[in-house]
Amino acid sequence: LSLYFLFFSKRIKVKATPVTGTVAGSVSGVLSGFFGMGGPPMVLYLMAATDDPMIYLATSQFQFASTGAYNFIVRALNGMITIDLLGWFAVGLIGLAGGIGIGTMIFKRLSAKHLKLCVYLFMVIVGIWFALGN
Repeated sequence: LSLYFLFFSKRIKVKATPVTGTVAGSVSGVLSGFFGMGGPPMVLYLMAATDDPMIYLATSQFQFASTGAYNFIVRALNGMITIDLLGWFAVGLIGLAGGIGIGTMIFKRLSAKHLKLCVYLFMVIVGIWFALGN
């Protein structure tokens, strides 16, 4: 799907309507529940539905933050969050903070066209990575 959008995104314009948002969100939710990978449908939807990189970034960050918070709460209520896991979570936050800093610096230098290219290429790479079972 990301390859399709990479080559044909100029021909595709998804209107940001309640119906398209609900469909993208539902597919994202199902994939998140099954595989922990709900991001790609939302990224593809937001890339097609927004023209302004800042609107894309803000919307995607809010979506991923709220999804992450919800998943954390559900897993905590089901006893899946342990003290040992919280230690690794804290270590991961250090890498996350560094990645956000680097990503923000790169994002500020990208045009809308280059942002879409980077997002679609990254999704292709991640898709191949997961398909190979790594």
